[in-house]
Amino acid sequence: MWQPTLLTPEQIRRCENTISPNTFHMICGDAILRHKPLSVVRFGEGELKIIKCLEQGISVQDHFPDDWRVDWKDRVGIKDIPDGELKSRLYKALNNCDYFSPFISGITDENFDLYYLRQEQRYLDNFFINFWNEKQKVELYKAAGHVLLLHRNPDTANAFIRRAHQFLGVKVTYFHLSNWTHSDDVIRQCNGIDAPLVLFSGGPASKYISPEIAKSGKVVLDVGNSVDEFILWETEQNSKK
Repeated sequence: MWQPTLLTPEQIRRCENTISPNTFHMICGDAILRHKPLSVVRFGEGELKIIKCLEQGISVQDHFPDDWRVDWKDRVGIKDIPDGELKSRLYKALNNCDYFSPFISGITDENFDLYYLRQEQRYLDNFFINFWNEKQKVELYKAAGHVLLLHRNPDTANAFIRRAHQFLGVKVTYFHLSNWTHSDDVIRQCNGIDAPLVLFSGGPASKYISPEIAKSGKVVLDVGNSVDEFILWETEQNSKK
């Protein structure tokens, strides 16, 4: 992906219409300060494999490509979800989010191409969560003053709650999200909390919560399995030096 490659006009269009991590940080900061709704949904290899199965009429519950781990469905919270419900939720996320963030390898590699799902808009670099440095994250937390974390692991949440309070004076509220059956309750819980910034890791069947929660004036960021990079570990380590 990083080597010089001859691009088609469509591939160049995708590159030109992709928002960079730094400019998106500015957009998020503005939205937080204005209490403006903003939702992000990231699609990667897992979502691509699910969509390909569904497009071919193959049941996700019954089918595993050879390179999927056996516990993958349980780990990402889609075990036992009906195929129709899973498809509906994925397309709600895709069609209703403000910023669609597909795996950028798909610009040049058709095996990872998710861009065809939503071609009319500007995209967001899928790696924005990895390119933001600790200072950028801290500034967003300070601007928000109160952050919601939606995640499967309470230990992760407890670490974030403690660090945000100790080092930033920022409040963090945690709601457990580990399975597709939790999604609707989490939406209701979040809409009742006055916090302008939401970080969530919910798996394919819960990504649709991003635009739903954003409606109450929140910035909702899909951080996925990079959540550990957002819980101020670096800030704590720097305090010990």
